[in-house]
Amino acid sequence: MASQHVYTDVETSLAAIIPAGSVFEIRLLGANRKRVDAGFFNHPSEAASAIAALDNHYQGIYLTPNPVNPDLLARSQNRIQPYAQYTTMDGDVLKRSWLLVDVDPKRPAGISSTDEQHQAALAKARQISAMLNFQYGWCLPMLNSSGNGAHLMYPINEANDEITRDTIARFLKLLNARFGDTVCDCDTTPFNAARIWRVPGTWARKGDSTTERPHRKATILQPIRHLSTIT
Repeated sequence: MASQHVYTDVETSLAAIIPAGSVFEIRLLGANRKRVDAGFFNHPSEAASAIAALDNHYQGIYLTPNPVNPDLLARSQNRIQPYAQYTTMDGDVLKRSWLLVDVDPKRPAGISSTDEQHQAALAKARQISAMLNFQYGWCLPMLNSSGNGAHLMYPINEANDEITRDTIARFLKLLNARFGDTVCDCDTTPFNAARIWRVPGTWARKGDSTTERPHRKATILQPIRHLSTIT
């Protein structure tokens, strides 16, 4: 039986997100969200191999974009542990490498977005990116389809402290106040350091896959073109 996930797609995506030499967590959420499998990795190729070998259909596969304490590798080194007892906490994160913006279509919980909602979220994310670039000189971010909505990832180099956390939280609230509407929200919650983020190249499976609301793979639509960080 063919793999659910293509190794090269996942490896390329992880290599674009994870700083070289960093330890990161891969977390897998079951269909009922009661089962959490997780593993800690120190190279995108190892994580991509583990994901490509999966047999179970998970609701979502996520990573910690910000680097974590290397000691956590000893919990489950370069492998996925079923029913993981421990996952990454905010205090385990070494620093902030990414500012995360999640544009999500408004819809009932537990279902996928329609194609129209998905495209509306991508259009809103591009609008946000253009505003921050033209008005404030921010770099162009990585733009991902999350499967149901849009993810913007801005490279930063900040401490994992309360000041950075609170600054990001205020920024996300302001962003939603400006760009949120009846169709899409800018999620105000991805301010914590240990936030998990969908792995591009993996499936988003909320509810049943229907003709109107299909399951989709997350993908990188626009990679980071340079390594400069926002200030």
